[in-house]
Amino acid sequence: RYHRLATSNEAPNSIESTFLHSISYDTTTKLADLQEEISRLKDRLEKLEAERTQLSQYHSQNLGMVSPLRRMPPEILVEIFSHFLPSIAELFGDASDMKQGSWVISQVCSSWRKIAISTPSLWSTVCVDFCRK
Repeated sequence: RYHRLATSNEAPNSIESTFLHSISYDTTTKLADLQEEISRLKDRLEKLEAERTQLSQYHSQNLGMVSPLRRMPPEILVEIFSHFLPSIAELFGDASDMKQGSWVISQVCSSWRKIAISTPSLWSTVCVDFCRK
C-alpha cells in the first residue's frame, strides 16, 4: 500500500495519514540532526584546512632554509651566473631589457647581490638602449 501511495495521487486513509505524519516528523528531525552535523563538520574541515595551509607554509619555509643552494660556494654561483648572462647578440637585439642578465641576478637576494656586484666579469658588458619604441 505504501508503494501505491508513493507512486500515485491517491489520498491516504486516516491510519495511513497518522503513520505518514509520524514518519515525516521522524525524518524532519533526522534531517535537522544531519544538517547540524554537516555544519559542524564543515566548520571542522575549514579549521583543518587552515591548519594544513599554515603547516604547509611553515614546512616550505623550513625546507628553503636547509636548501643546498644556500651552502653553494660563491665560486660555483659565479659560474652559474655567467652561464645565465645573455650573449652580445641578445644584448643588441630586441631582448635587451632589465629583465635579464646581471640586473636580475642582483635582485634575487642580498647574498646573490653581493656576489654579483663583486664579480667584474658579470658586468664586463652592459648594453643600454636609448631608443624609445
